[in-house]
Amino acid sequence: MIVGQDILTHLGIKKIMVIISHYELIFNSNNNIFYVKSNDVSYCPFCNCCLSVKDSKNRTVINDDGRKQIYRIRRLICQSCSKIHSELPNFIQPFKHYGSEVIEPVLDEVSDQCPAENSTIKRWLKWFDDSISYIECALTALKIEVSNNTINLMNYSSIIDNMRCKGKGWLRRITQLLVNSGSWLSATI
Repeated sequence: MIVGQDILTHLGIKKIMVIISHYELIFNSNNNIFYVKSNDVSYCPFCNCCLSVKDSKNRTVINDDGRKQIYRIRRLICQSCSKIHSELPNFIQPFKHYGSEVIEPVLDEVSDQCPAENSTIKRWLKWFDDSISYIECALTALKIEVSNNTINLMNYSSIIDNMRCKGKGWLRRITQLLVNSGSWLSATI
């Protein structure tokens, strides 16, 4: 029988990262690497305890002009449960080689200059189409939890659509909300 945290793992929900939105990018011209210096305090998505730095690793991201850029991101360890989490700046999409500024216009169908191959673009569109119901439900659950209220389904409007209407950056905001709440469904990635 699968119980507790094992159920989340069985369903493909992995809490192996945290997303930060307050950071500095420090470029080292000797090795052509951007170091991500966090200005956020990160908490463990498993137990909500503070995380401390364990080490760091390189993460390659392809930007909107097709160039690969290397970022040095921290790996954090929870002092309470000993889980290790990668600390990603909010422009890096989990489990993707491209940044959110490349993927978001494709999902909005407003990009005609995407550096990704057509097969990659098709996978993004399929991922989003397959995941949109889950994402909407997860965002709705978060809204109910945070507001400590119920939602009137007769007057319900899509949270995703509302966030998209606010302009650029909706994908990174949604990703950060879902990852940091432990609701990112990595099995659909």
